[in-house]
Amino acid sequence: MVRLVKISSILAVVILLIGAVSQAQAEPKNWPIGWNSWFSGMYKYYHSRNSDFVPYVNTGKEVHLANLKDDNWSPDVWAHQYDDPKKVVENFYESGIITRQYSDDDVAILQVGPGFYHLSAIDQNRVAKYLEFIHGQKGVDMFFKLQDWHTKEIIGVYNSKYGLQFN
Repeated sequence: MVRLVKISSILAVVILLIGAVSQAQAEPKNWPIGWNSWFSGMYKYYHSRNSDFVPYVNTGKEVHLANLKDDNWSPDVWAHQYDDPKKVVENFYESGIITRQYSDDDVAILQVGPGFYHLSAIDQNRVAKYLEFIHGQKGVDMFFKLQDWHTKEIIGVYNSKYGLQFN
């Protein structure tokens, strides 16, 4: 019984000390013992030291071309994986990356599916570059529009010179 009283009194002193330390801070407290303010203080401290962290590569502030400029990839890398290079395009269809290819008023349209959105910006550009490799003519710049499979909206364009560009 005496041991229980000692433990509870030590616990009470610890709670009071934590509460007193958290009361010294100027921000409002949501919890009586100050854990919320301690956590938010640690969060602010950590993120102020690591403020260059960006959770997504595709941001409105970063130009897509800047992310793709050092890509040494060649479509031959994918083409040599199969006997027929068009097998890669069939795999794009099977995985939902591409849902349809057609032309509207002499403009090529590439309809992309949900699998396309799961790819990184570099791989999205590589898919478009691979289609240029399969369907394009050497020395002729290729241009096509990208269309969302669900909304049927044009979401971007691809051309040989600048690569993939989103609206």
